[in-house]
Amino acid sequence: MFYKDLVLCSKSIGLDMLTYRHICLDKLVECDDVTLLESSRVYDVVDGLLHEFSNFFERTTGYPPWAMQRSWARRMLAGESFALIAPTGVGKSTLLQVYGLFRASSGEVVLYVVPTRSLVEQVVERMTQLGSKVGVEVRSDLSPLTAGIHVVTHMLLFRKRKALESASISTVIVDDFDAILKNSSLLDSILSALGFTAEDVNTARNLIKLKQSAYALKHANATRYKEVVKSIEELEASLLNSISSRRVGQLLIASATGRGRKERVKILRELLGFEIGSIVDYLRNVREFSAQIGTIDIAKLVKIMGRGTLVFVSRDLGRNYVKKLVEELEKDGIRASIAHTPKAVEKLRKGDVDVLIGVATYYGVLTRGIDEPTIIKSSIFVGTPKFAVPLDVYFSRTSNVIVSFRALASSPDSFSHDYVRLTKTYETLSRLRPSVLKVIDLCLMGLLQPSSPHIEELVARASEMREYVLKTVKHSASSVGWLNLGNALARPLENGEIVVEIPDIYTYIQASGRTSRLLNGRMTLGISVLLYENRHIYEMFLKRLKVLFESNFKNLDHAELLEALREATRSRLTSFSSDSVVSRIVPTLLIVESPTKARTIAKMFGGGGKRYVGGLVAYEAVIPVGQTYYVTTIVPSLGHLFDLAVDVGIYGIRISKDGNVDPVYTSLKRCRECGHQFTDEIDSCPRCSSLRVYDSIRTISVMRKLAKESSLVVIATDADEEGEKIAYDIYVALKPYSENIKRAEFHEITRYGIISGMSSLREINVRLVKSQVFRRVDDRLVGFGLSNVLKEYLGSPNAGGGRVQTPVLSWVVERYEEYQRNKAFVLSVELPYEGVSLKLFVDSSKEVERLFAELSGGVELVPIAEEVEILHPKPPYTTDTALEDLSRHLKISPGEAMKILQELYEDGFITYHRTSSTRVSSHGIEIARSYLTSINLQHLLHPRSWGDGGAHEAIRPTRPVEDIETESIQFGIPLTRKHYEAYKMIFKRFIASQMTPSKILYRYYSFRSSGKELAVIKLPVEVVEEGFTRVLPIKLVDLPNKALTVKPKAIRSYRGSKVGLMTSAEAIRKMREVGIGRPSTYAKAIENNRRHGYVVISKYKQCLIPTRRGTSVLSLVKRVSPQLVTPLYTAKLMRLAEMVDSTIPYDLAILVPLSVLAEIGINSTISKNLSESVSKNLAETNEVSQ
Repeated sequence: MFYKDLVLCSKSIGLDMLTYRHICLDKLVECDDVTLLESSRVYDVVDGLLHEFSNFFERTTGYPPWAMQRSWARRMLAGESFALIAPTGVGKSTLLQVYGLFRASSGEVVLYVVPTRSLVEQVVERMTQLGSKVGVEVRSDLSPLTAGIHVVTHMLLFRKRKALESASISTVIVDDFDAILKNSSLLDSILSALGFTAEDVNTARNLIKLKQSAYALKHANATRYKEVVKSIEELEASLLNSISSRRVGQLLIASATGRGRKERVKILRELLGFEIGSIVDYLRNVREFSAQIGTIDIAKLVKIMGRGTLVFVSRDLGRNYVKKLVEELEKDGIRASIAHTPKAVEKLRKGDVDVLIGVATYYGVLTRGIDEPTIIKSSIFVGTPKFAVPLDVYFSRTSNVIVSFRALASSPDSFSHDYVRLTKTYETLSRLRPSVLKVIDLCLMGLLQPSSPHIEELVARASEMREYVLKTVKHSASSVGWLNLGNALARPLENGEIVVEIPDIYTYIQASGRTSRLLNGRMTLGISVLLYENRHIYEMFLKRLKVLFESNFKNLDHAELLEALREATRSRLTSFSSDSVVSRIVPTLLIVESPTKARTIAKMFGGGGKRYVGGLVAYEAVIPVGQTYYVTTIVPSLGHLFDLAVDVGIYGIRISKDGNVDPVYTSLKRCRECGHQFTDEIDSCPRCSSLRVYDSIRTISVMRKLAKESSLVVIATDADEEGEKIAYDIYVALKPYSENIKRAEFHEITRYGIISGMSSLREINVRLVKSQVFRRVDDRLVGFGLSNVLKEYLGSPNAGGGRVQTPVLSWVVERYEEYQRNKAFVLSVELPYEGVSLKLFVDSSKEVERLFAELSGGVELVPIAEEVEILHPKPPYTTDTALEDLSRHLKISPGEAMKILQELYEDGFITYHRTSSTRVSSHGIEIARSYLTSINLQHLLHPRSWGDGGAHEAIRPTRPVEDIETESIQFGIPLTRKHYEAYKMIFKRFIASQMTPSKILYRYYSFRSSGKELAVIKLPVEVVEEGFTRVLPIKLVDLPNKALTVKPKAIRSYRGSKVGLMTSAEAIRKMREVGIGRPSTYAKAIENNRRHGYVVISKYKQCLIPTRRGTSVLSLVKRVSPQLVTPLYTAKLMRLAEMVDSTIPYDLAILVPLSVLAEIGINSTISKNLSESVSKNLAETNEVSQ
């Protein structure tokens, strides 16, 4: 059934179609989708607590919590420990203080930990004011430790840690996460206060070490890896039993950035189930300017920008520069002060100084903790923010060595013998997975021994490359003064030491963010001026910055700066706005299909924290769309969650006596040992008997929990029929838990693609869902029916057939039979010109011998004509054309080609790969324009959309081909040589599709022997007019324009055929031409035939060769269901699927596969009797199928 009230395209959703198991309410085993969608919202204990807390919040503060606070509060009330990571001013502290009072009002002990004594006084004053309304005592000590709020500093907590060991503390609130990172003893004290023992913490540390070992061993030593994984599982179970045996408190952390990578962060992950990441200061309203140092008088600039200016000096310039700058400013009458301590900020508040100056560091006094929206409005960065590391430390990571080696290609050293020799090493190392690179690093540090001869060889090659890069960089940087290393800059210091400077974008974001704060419900306008000293490091800085958000630096212009300063002043004079910024922050659950896609999206939007919920990893990020900020939890569905059952009706399809067809869907199970998927209602894998089975109901449970925390649920599964069905299943499962569920399509996993998708939220497209269900029912009825016949006939469980797979098998067999009928002797003649050869077919071995002898003496080549042709570029790839070319050029199966496309899409390098559209969006055209301009070929641009408007696009790249290699190494994306080659093919074809045609001179040559013409061949000999062939060259033949006799380079004879075997590429092309299969099933149809043993695929040419088993199966199918052998049935079914619910009712269309099932049953003596309802409707079915 489909929910009758959901409307799309002015069509009501039909009824009486789907039945679900395991997700029903009121303890029902089965229910239809209408029951779930019409049920009232599910309420639980936490809902009651949230209602109570919301009233408490309003009573203490005078206003209700807003959406983000309610989302955080639900997690708190559920007892979850986590970090509240959000910019200053959105209500974190208020919520934590009220929550602490709420807990204390129930007689619990709450610790509120802050970094300084002055903050203790501020928090106590604020909480006492709030607590007076609810009768809660707020104290600033730990003696005695009684019910109520105890606000203390880190140091007091550390000194009194012994007294806390026996205390029963329900909640610890930490208002400064960075202090935990700096002090492991403080973390231990907090964990002890929460009820964790020293043994728990040691177990967590051991788990961290074991997981690091597992990461290193995964692709290096499979046996040892399995042993470590088993140890991890045992240790996790032991830790869980230990913690669950006693009461453990709740830890809540407030942070504006949450940037943490140390072991202490991982300890929180193991003990409390969350991992703090970083988050971009998404509430930014900063106007940015830049200029080169030396072109601007800094003192004059500071005077123009006026009171409330923060000056950040790059670390490499040092504190002495800061002192000199202060002296210079004071000489010019500017009241400036060095910000050594928070006291300097107090001077600015009181008006004693106008400008504060400090070094640009992430934990600097000026960078963090300042919230003065009315005073601070501008910032100046003297030098690009960066940090420096010693050369040998930087090159201790093999990934940095690889990127730097590539950057050296543009230096004079690239012509050296050593560089050319090490190029092969570079190609090998750059294709390795991040886990293998980690193993190499550990081996080079002496912390791990190579586990195999292969790893030993890689370590030796990495070491050799590292030494070469170190030596080259030292020499070049010393002589030139600086050297571009791709992601960083090598620069010599005055003492001769070489350091590597890396752009520090996080310090810039945090520091410039001080100028734009929340005031009266709106963000003030801030001004940032960056004075860079080196253009290269500045461009690296911009490139890194644009990974996180769209930054738009303008060249510093006096008039524009003055206007911006006036706007900044006006933004601080506005009264309170009812359209508050916080009202546009929306807690959102974003559901995608794969963990890779979830991780990629999180990285694009700041790489937030992780939550470990019910065995799933949920990623956190903030997606800004216009003036709305989606604070997003991203969770993968791991593909389909439901599939048809196998223990009911006919293969999971109930057919009632009155002819109604009811598909029954149950949860999909996956074996974690062998990867097998099944829907049997059993606890062990039917293939390998393993008990390590994951039921998708666990994923649904996690989604339901996260949905209740969110104001909006966005389902962004793949933009095709399969993705729409997954989306509908999730919609049905979550509707009783969320009132606001939308669908999004991400046609590319880039910032542009995600923001575009979130800007165009829609409802579920029910027509697509019905079409998918119709196809799936056919797969079950026809596919299972035929497969059961084949299994019994062959006496093997590994047998199957279907409406796409079987016609493909018939083509392969027919071509093979034609191949055999046209067998002949082949004489292959290779001439001494590259790309020029000739194949001759002869019928007898005597003729072969005669021609062989004749041609060995020489072949005449006579030019007989020539013409200039206009060669037009092909459109960008669609799924079928991409599979054709990738399988042919890379010598891989269509299945492997499809996997490569999937991975490139999920990593954000190409647009959606399951598409039959050649359309290029305006955004895609701009990518081509930008690239051609960058290589000075803009004059060859010829923009083409290649199709009408619509949602789907062709397969195209999302960034320049040069960037993919650097980014894959930098972000740890495991790409192989085949990934790079595939990307280059996609990139070149797309760019060529946006270029002018080329004019090519073709020449016709007559091949003659003994005066007799053997063949005429057309060869491209010259590019007359450049066009797309500049990026996608055609192979020209260098042949003289005169008659000549040449001796063949080689002549080879062999037994072949005038008709070639069918290749994977041909099969895919034919599927598309006759209209069977879809972009998502082209590769699968070929792979299923291979997996069942019906065909083998030759490695070099990807030829499909039928086996005896395949020929026998085809013969049987012709007997039991002749129509399945031809593509006619499948093409007819495809047309019906498109018309379902628009021109043909679903209930009528479904009779077509039922008729085929009946045909199989009638023609097979081993088939079971079908229900009477099928036979009764056969006449009507045949009428429909016409």
